[in-house]
Amino acid sequence: MNNKAIKELSKGFVRGFDEIEKHIMAWGREKKSLQKDLHALLALNDDERFPEGYGGRSAANYLLSLVLTSPTAIRRLYTKAEAELTSNAKKVLSI
Repeated sequence: MNNKAIKELSKGFVRGFDEIEKHIMAWGREKKSLQKDLHALLALNDDERFPEGYGGRSAANYLLSLVLTSPTAIRRLYTKAEAELTSNAKKVLSI
């Protein structure tokens, strides 16, 4: 694979990942069992000991880790959002 092909593949992955990240964030907002944890993480935004946006990024990383480390959660996300996903996003979820 040449450099141009690698760059295109990487761009496609980033676009696909950005797309599924939005679906994962929506899933997290809907999941009642996660609200307490998410609120605790988001509260870090108001704590002067942490950099600006730390709580939001931590909450996002928490949700990403819950979904992307679970084959079952990946399948559920894929099934739920399949009609809306681009080919790039489908490739990311199928890896």
